[in-house]
Amino acid sequence: MEEGQAKLGLSHPLPEGVKTAEGAPPEPVAVPVTEEALAAAVKAATASLAKRMDKRLRKQAKVLDAIAGQPDTSQAPFRGTALTKSSSPAGTAVAKSAEQTMAEAQYARLYHEWATTTDPAAQEALTRALIPYWNPAMAAQNMSPPT
Repeated sequence: MEEGQAKLGLSHPLPEGVKTAEGAPPEPVAVPVTEEALAAAVKAATASLAKRMDKRLRKQAKVLDAIAGQPDTSQAPFRGTALTKSSSPAGTAVAKSAEQTMAEAQYARLYHEWATTTDPAAQEALTRALIPYWNPAMAAQNMSPPT
């Protein structure tokens, strides 16, 4: 093969590990590693990591010491009002909302009937039913709204 390469002007040697016609390349030789050499290599490789971790741990310890040095507030007496103005029983807001929703539905039904009826007596009765929704002051005086 080398002769053919020389005739063609290709005198590049084969890369290491490529099989030739003569057979496989020789097996690589393993170098024995001692425990001391391995420990020294690991220590050298992790030295910068150990320094960074040490800095972070010291910083973390300072923060934890500062937190631990604060007074314990769980044993302190309660100061302030027990209930705020915004606190109310949970059902009150829901009941008001449901009551308001029912009133709005009643108004919508009455107004639709009032707007679509052709019977003057029914329209007058519906007008009197709608007065409290239109203007509560007019309901107190038993007046009709302007048309």
